[in-house]
Amino acid sequence: MIGLDTNILVRYFAQDDTAQAQFASRFIESQLDERRPGHVSLVTLAELMWVMRTRYGTSKDDAVTIAAHLLGDGRFVV
Repeated sequence: MIGLDTNILVRYFAQDDTAQAQFASRFIESQLDERRPGHVSLVTLAELMWVMRTRYGTSKDDAVTIAAHLLGDGRFVV
């Protein structure tokens, strides 16, 4: 199992830096699946929510959607 840090998840969801977002998206979409999921610690999940809400102005509803995506997508284990 591959551990994912906050930075890669922020780039994946925020898509704010072209080069880093492309890397994060390509990595997550090509390297992770239900057999080889990425591990997201609870600390990373909390930090991701904090960064998305405070730095990117993500609404509560959108933050819930991000969390639900992580919890429901077989490519991630929280």
